[in-house]
Amino acid sequence: MPTLKYQKDDFIIKNLDANINANYNLGQEQVIDTVNRRYNWFGDFIAYDTPGGEQNYTHLKFKDNNGLLNASFNYKIDAKHAFSLSNVYTTFDRKQENELRPNDDIYDQPQKTFKNILGLSYQFTEENWSTTIFTKNYNQINTFDQRYNPSGDYGDVAYFEKRDAFNFFGYGAAGSYFITSDFQLKASFERSYRLPSPQELYGDGGIVLEGNTDLDPEHSNNYNLGASYWKAFENGNQFNIDGNVFYRDAKDFIRPKLNQNQILQTQDNLQDVTNIGVELEASYIYKNNFRMGLNFTYQNLRNNTQFVDGEASESIVYKDRLPNIPYAYGNGNASYTFHDPFNKKNTLNLGYNLLYVYSFYRYWPSLGSTSGGGKYEIPEQIAHDLNLTYNMERFTFTLECRNLLDKRLYDNFSLQKPGRSFSGKIRYSF
Repeated sequence: MPTLKYQKDDFIIKNLDANINANYNLGQEQVIDTVNRRYNWFGDFIAYDTPGGEQNYTHLKFKDNNGLLNASFNYKIDAKHAFSLSNVYTTFDRKQENELRPNDDIYDQPQKTFKNILGLSYQFTEENWSTTIFTKNYNQINTFDQRYNPSGDYGDVAYFEKRDAFNFFGYGAAGSYFITSDFQLKASFERSYRLPSPQELYGDGGIVLEGNTDLDPEHSNNYNLGASYWKAFENGNQFNIDGNVFYRDAKDFIRPKLNQNQILQTQDNLQDVTNIGVELEASYIYKNNFRMGLNFTYQNLRNNTQFVDGEASESIVYKDRLPNIPYAYGNGNASYTFHDPFNKKNTLNLGYNLLYVYSFYRYWPSLGSTSGGGKYEIPEQIAHDLNLTYNMERFTFTLECRNLLDKRLYDNFSLQKPGRSFSGKIRYSF
């Protein structure tokens, strides 16, 4: 991945600062599924005599070429007034072939995406308050294949190249006010757009994601109101707490769901979704030794689509909580650093992490019966991680244990994660 970074103060004119980052990722992957077996988590399997794979009989090779150019220019007129101009340009181009079906035309079809997001903002700063107004232009072009039947005969498939182009303008404003030197209020509003990613459009080669080229960009009105409080004490203690209340009104909301065969995850648009929630974060530092932090999020994602296209009656999942998305979750962490444990230049750090996710439904909560087992629920999850890091002058040794108590943890769609694991890492600095 070749990378370029450029920074310059007083770029061309005085008080104009430039920051440019660019990279191009030349990646190659392959998916090999040529053994017709069914495995469990212990490595046991059942073998079948017929040709096939565990999921899809394939030996797919694909190259994903990703480009990124991020440029920002900041111009400070004086102590109160400043302008910022930024541009993020990304490209994606996938080439693929299936060694088991080298003559299949589907693997020769283009899968390309171009995105460009241009932003301009103005900031006004006073002694104890500041405000920012901004606008953004979102541009995306997707190029891919569209299959059709040229003759009308069963099995006759051909492709033509399709090009989808989107262009939107967003805008917003943000402000903050210091009531005291250690207490700040913050508020913001944004008319925002979320452009689909290449993986959402084209999948990941059939591993766990199936692409959906019919995805539309998601757009939303986002409101935030928050507060921050921090306090530093003379004995070296520091305390900080942040809180934020948010409301989202989204159209064409992009959400995960299972594909038609209930095997792979895909993305889909939901016409109208609202979300109201709260985010809390707190941290405490004692001198230069002990640190701890907590964060928690609650979000009430609701389906606000009353009538589905083509249907006269109200949707039976209208006002339902969105399925397969956690709505209450949090993390905790604590660490203690021993300075000069065996040598004056060395440090020993002991760390602990906590993961918590409240239970949520795999499908729509209104569907299915709890008594008949028709409601699939991802259960509440609690996991503990431990880590130890020893820093020497040039060497760093790290040991980590994840899911210490070997609890059952799940991804979306009840996909069980591996259990307790141990890992180690050694780093040497020249």
